[in-house]
Amino acid sequence: MNELRIDQFREVIRKTHNVDSKLTGRAHVRDTFSGRVVWEGEVLIFDLYSHPTAPKCYAWSVEGRVTAVLHESPVDSPQAAVRAAIAAEHRCPNCGTRVLTKDHACPNCGRVL
Repeated sequence: MNELRIDQFREVIRKTHNVDSKLTGRAHVRDTFSGRVVWEGEVLIFDLYSHPTAPKCYAWSVEGRVTAVLHESPVDSPQAAVRAAIAAEHRCPNCGTRVLTKDHACPNCGRVL
């Protein structure tokens, strides 16, 4: 179960992808790699209103931080969304903090990745 309210997810989707959304489902995802659980939790499924390329968005939160991934190739399921987000993660080489995108400053130490 996600620790945030649905309207908080919808607000992140609106700010991130510039589109309104409606919660239409939930999925439990357990992703493993080499026999170890990499991520496990609930992914919320949102229908998007008038997005030019994606009909849905998958969203979840970890420690209050929302990740919202569009349903666009190759992402075609909640599990694929989680895997895409994990693959996109980067760690700061200076302090080890997880940073979701390159070419941005680390929120912990300020080093640009």
